[in-house]
Amino acid sequence: MIRIVLLISIVFNGCLVLAQQSVHIHGSVVDAENGEALPGALVNLDGGSQTVSTDGDGIFLLNAVSPGRHWLEISFLGMETWKDSVMVEEEDLALEIKLTSASQFLDQVTVSAKNGQSKGIQRLNQVEDFAIYASKKNELVDLDNLTANKASNQSRQIYAKVSGLNIWESDGAGVQLGIGGRGLSPNRNSNFNTRQNGYDISADALGYPESYYSPPVEAIDRIEIVRGAASLQYGTQFGGLINFRFREGPEDRKFQINSRQTVGSFGFFNSFNSVGGQVENVNYYGFYQYKKHDGWRPNENLSQHTAYLGTQIAIGSKFSLRPEYTHTSYLAHQPGGLTDAQFEQDPRQSNRERNWFSVDWNLFALNLDWKISEFIKLNSRTFGLVAGRDALGNLDNINLADFGGNRDLLSDRFRNWGNETRLMFRYGKGSLPQTLLVGTRFYSGLTLRKQGDGNDGSGPDFEYLHPDNLEGSDFTLPSKNISLFAENVFTLSENWTLTPGVRFEYINTQSEGSYKVRTFDLSGNILTDIVNRFRSIPEKAELRWATWITLSLGLLSVLLATSMNEVL
Repeated sequence: MIRIVLLISIVFNGCLVLAQQSVHIHGSVVDAENGEALPGALVNLDGGSQTVSTDGDGIFLLNAVSPGRHWLEISFLGMETWKDSVMVEEEDLALEIKLTSASQFLDQVTVSAKNGQSKGIQRLNQVEDFAIYASKKNELVDLDNLTANKASNQSRQIYAKVSGLNIWESDGAGVQLGIGGRGLSPNRNSNFNTRQNGYDISADALGYPESYYSPPVEAIDRIEIVRGAASLQYGTQFGGLINFRFREGPEDRKFQINSRQTVGSFGFFNSFNSVGGQVENVNYYGFYQYKKHDGWRPNENLSQHTAYLGTQIAIGSKFSLRPEYTHTSYLAHQPGGLTDAQFEQDPRQSNRERNWFSVDWNLFALNLDWKISEFIKLNSRTFGLVAGRDALGNLDNINLADFGGNRDLLSDRFRNWGNETRLMFRYGKGSLPQTLLVGTRFYSGLTLRKQGDGNDGSGPDFEYLHPDNLEGSDFTLPSKNISLFAENVFTLSENWTLTPGVRFEYINTQSEGSYKVRTFDLSGNILTDIVNRFRSIPEKAELRWATWITLSLGLLSVLLATSMNEVL
């Protein structure tokens, strides 16, 4: 018993001696540059025998440290790690550790890439395919070298590398493209001159330049974009030009077929099927696409059909023809817009069950290329559009509920045609070639616009209740455009070019039709039903003046072409 008591006494006295010999290490960790505390710095004693972190004020505490020399390491993200030995005496040790920044200045780095080697985007050549792109902000989107969701036309991926664009995706299936440049509205490309293979595809390039048809990305070889300074060659849109170039059939085989089937969330399905090939002097390419989806919100289902056929017919070595036809049609159920408060409450809700939108688009084109000589070539594009769009439903303010009754029906019909002819001269000798481009354009647009009552059902019934006595309006909106333009690339040296240009433009838009103004009593009975007629007539002097300038300059271009051919 005495031995046990003696053993306990020895152990207790030994622990007491050790406790008296251990001390504390405490201190602060701060930024050496500004003296600010560094909370969360890691403090490590003797390779891990004790590890703590600084508190919110940068303070740390290491308990029960025996006297002697110890190794201390303190680290913090973005700072140089502090390492040193400290001598612990019989009293507590207080430290202030100052950490210096781990940032350092690197040498200048220059990143460069050769033209054509960038992933998916590059610049257009200065002169390319009857167009001058020198001195213009331009991009060429190469779809084969682009990583993007092509089945659903994901605009934010396809145009991500084009600077300065506003991109608006209004549906999950990519049916309508919405991009804008120079800070302008992206609504249906209304501020871009939108073209396919060089010819217009919008509703009315002058009176109503919105584009309800967007070519399938899977059929596109490349997208040419000119931002801003495109008016000299392409007309009046302030945003610039966007031109979709379709693929062509492979020249090394007579027949090739490709088929892609894509499925996705919310009932998305896309079927894209194309054929192409080369048979003697005829190259052909065509495709058919079917697309459907149910949408992220209720009442958002859609179905679309798109087809295209184009053939390139070579007649000898200097002449070729390219007829093309494009058709697209789709029917979209529209869930209606939401106010900010409604969106905050539930962004997936729908307050419209009877709203529908339908589009029927038919494009025709005939492209002619003629290589007059080694230095002169001519291109003539004749194109036409027969199309329509219908909007049906309760089209009042989005914060008003739909209580049933007759629906509004807005119907537009488009009948456009035009021709654009370009003559390109290449002159100059040696390593400094010069290029002159002269062109003319004639465009005739016609929009037939009606508004009246549709039935009180909930289906896509695009028929007026009273087609001969519309409740809204009935307008005919013709437009005409005659222009002549010229640009010249003066190559001053290998690194300097000068590109002056001029464009004469005649634009005439008209309107003729009627609209009704009705008043009702409190019971909904019609008190007055007034038909107002409206007509705008252009000044004939303006038309004669513009026609005279166009004909005169057109004759001048022919004489210039003849003289240049004789010289060359």
